[in-house]
Amino acid sequence: MHRNGELRKDKTSFGIVDAQSVQNADTAEYKGYDAGKKTSGIKKRHIVVDSQGLPHAILVTTANITDRKGAIKMITLNLNNLSDVEKLLVDGGYLGKPFAEAVAQLCGAEVEVIKHDELHKFVVLPMRCVVERTFGWLDKSRRLWKNCERSLHSSLQMTILALISVLILEGFEYIYPHVTSTLEIGKYYVKWALRDIKSRLVKRVVVYKLDRISRSIFDFAGLMAIFQEYKVESITLCM
Repeated sequence: MHRNGELRKDKTSFGIVDAQSVQNADTAEYKGYDAGKKTSGIKKRHIVVDSQGLPHAILVTTANITDRKGAIKMITLNLNNLSDVEKLLVDGGYLGKPFAEAVAQLCGAEVEVIKHDELHKFVVLPMRCVVERTFGWLDKSRRLWKNCERSLHSSLQMTILALISVLILEGFEYIYPHVTSTLEIGKYYVKWALRDIKSRLVKRVVVYKLDRISRSIFDFAGLMAIFQEYKVESITLCM
């Protein structure tokens, strides 16, 4: 919807590739060592975004996986989303003919490398701020301030969920310009969910922390009464 709103095709023809290193919490099972940052026990989030900062491919690996290897694996797993890409913009961490040849063989895209030493002064790297803004969206998620997940798969799914929440908030601006927070969006979803429950279209409700939608014991009791009346199973995830 975001790309269509800008009169763009669903699949991007231009991508920006980058990787973000994140420290692990004690609960993480898989850990690595980032030689560039001289830090152990961190993971990497590899991502491809378009010129708007919207994600088209994501992969989470341990920190010992280099940016180039992680990017190649990410592209391999997301060839369908990247089938129309003609050019990929990268920084100096992806420099090298083998990487460019591997990308060209996988998806037929040209790799353009922007290096700091070619600019000779402090300036913003062209288009690099777009992918950094996307990483900034992820940093606003409390669950992602560190990697708190035990498995790489769970870490990937939490990253995807965080980006979905951003896209939902942005998408609501097209329909409801007055909506400015995820709390207000939650109220709309609760209203729509109750409508579907009363229409007997829902048999099970899964909520992450029920207190997000029921701020008082009366609201909670009312929701439970509705669930019981319409025979809806409710599951609350407290993580």
